Amino acid sequence: MEKKDKELLFGKIALKLGYINEKDIKSVLEDQAIDEELGQQKPIGAYLFETGKLSREQIKNILAFQKKVIEKKQKL
Repeated sequence: MEKKDKELLFGKIALKLGYINEKDIKSVLEDQAIDEELGQQKPIGAYLFETGKLSREQIKNILAFQKKVIEKKQKL
């Protein structure tokens, strides 16, 4: 799975778990796109943590869920 796909999956999981809303994800993706244009790369989880939208524990939960989803897709 490509990095961008993992980023999108992370965002979808965070939304599904109710940790963030559509406005949060839209804002983060805009910030990430701007930073990438400037040559900086950070995962969306970092932006959400830095803005106080996600806690370390929530990120941990999302990453665990993401890992299970990716493993399941690889088995198909």
